[in-house]
Amino acid sequence: MTPLPGTITLDAVSAIVRDAGAIALRFRNSGTLEIRDKGVQDRVTEADTTVESYLRRHLSALCPDVGFLGEEGGLSEADGDWLWVVDPIDGTDNFVRGIDHWSVSVGLVHQGQPVMGVISLPWQETQFTAVAGQGAFRNGTPLRVSGVTDPQRAAIAIGISRRICFQTGYLDVLKALYDQGIEHRRFGSAAYSLCQVAEGIVEGYVELHLNPWDAAAGVLIAAEAGAHVHPITLSDPAGGPVFVVTPGLRHCLSIPSHSLPVAQSAPMRP
Repeated sequence: MTPLPGTITLDAVSAIVRDAGAIALRFRNSGTLEIRDKGVQDRVTEADTTVESYLRRHLSALCPDVGFLGEEGGLSEADGDWLWVVDPIDGTDNFVRGIDHWSVSVGLVHQGQPVMGVISLPWQETQFTAVAGQGAFRNGTPLRVSGVTDPQRAAIAIGISRRICFQTGYLDVLKALYDQGIEHRRFGSAAYSLCQVAEGIVEGYVELHLNPWDAAAGVLIAAEAGAHVHPITLSDPAGGPVFVVTPGLRHCLSIPSHSLPVAQSAPMRP
């Protein structure tokens, strides 16, 4: 792997993300949140903006030359090959509703490929981490994806984007899963869902359009735990489809090609 720039280390980033998660949790436990709508079922809270500002400030201090792409503040200072890709609270609607499926997600991307990922679940005092080529971990314990090979014993987590036509997109995906006897789950947080794949709780994750800040850390963590990943270009703010599946189901899981282009995809790692 290309040497990390500046003073960036996994320990340093993990500490920053852990502290950011503590900030988010304090907002969550305060009982009062300023909330505004960005779009249909798309909210932002003062916790989102405060946590992103904290992450921007402290991550940039590790190496000022690394660009920053955040869900709330957008892209800035992206002149080189390195980019922080950050979702301060992935699963904001869950966060607002008091549902404990949300996370703080930070990925470090080099030339469009993730090289470090840290996802914090502050409500569970849990942190998932990965560095390219070095495996994935949950609170320091190595992770491995599920060994399930029978579709009729599998469950796939899904995410739904309103950028995709439900009738010609997600219904086809759900039918493909149903026809093979595969269960589906929807957690409401892509980063959380990808960690569930890495931990072997579910056998895959499908979303037909995912923003890079939702995926940057999670796809690396899942891949380093052994999953096959068809990723978006993580330096592209426009996002794209993401398909993650355990090796035992890679060749028997069939998703309609017009819904999700997985047939020609290659895994992120052997």
